[in-house]
Amino acid sequence: MSSVPLVPIKVLAARPDPPPLRIHHLMICAVVTAVELSLLRFALHRSPQQQSIAADSVFAYTQVLSAIGLTLTGFSIYWWRKGYASLSQPGQMLLLQYAATFVLQLLSMALVFTLIGAGGTPRNSGIMWLLPMAFGIGTLVFGVLLPVTFYAWCAWRIADSWPWRTLFVFCAFMSIFSSMLFTIVAQFTFDVGPSNIQTIIGTPYVLRGAILFPIGAFVAANDLIMRRERSWTHWVGLILWLFGQIGSLFMGLYYIYFWHM
Repeated sequence: MSSVPLVPIKVLAARPDPPPLRIHHLMICAVVTAVELSLLRFALHRSPQQQSIAADSVFAYTQVLSAIGLTLTGFSIYWWRKGYASLSQPGQMLLLQYAATFVLQLLSMALVFTLIGAGGTPRNSGIMWLLPMAFGIGTLVFGVLLPVTFYAWCAWRIADSWPWRTLFVFCAFMSIFSSMLFTIVAQFTFDVGPSNIQTIIGTPYVLRGAILFPIGAFVAANDLIMRRERSWTHWVGLILWLFGQIGSLFMGLYYIYFWHM
């Protein structure tokens, strides 16, 4: 009877958790926050509308959250490349939306600055028709198609419990109903006048925050009750996301009650 040679089985080592929070992480976060607030001030300065204290407060709130999320996203990508398990838990994946939002903001500002001069006048009136077309395509791709695909993939591959899967599915649906493209379609579908334009723009923000925040809070409570092993970056990503839904509520209320065209 011939012996069968033993073939060694290669065991893949599990990725370790991300490194603990250090002081240099906070310092870089402060720098990113300053840059984002400077970009916000630049954008508001170029806006033709007079900004109120309510608007400045809401926009600053969202930009600070975006800066924290963007900083942690950058570190998460760096840690993932170094072999850490920094993009494997659901809360960590929620951080990627901040990078996508920041890139979209930069592209939007670059497009507007390219087509419109610093003085607010068109550089070339013959190509101004590109602005609404580029805005519509960018809204469709970055505001609807990519978020829906991303959240659907997270529900399929990243979610490790039915609450998380439910949250990602609702995020995919709300990416459609709270997108700027849906707002534009609603303006053409319904009889929109000066009296209800604020409601058309603000309602999707309110619905997003009012629907997703309770689901996210339930998901967080479920993780705690079931004592699932989570890294600190998972919890930071989830907490930032929950605060982001509160910011969505504030943004919607601002558009409905304070914003004027």
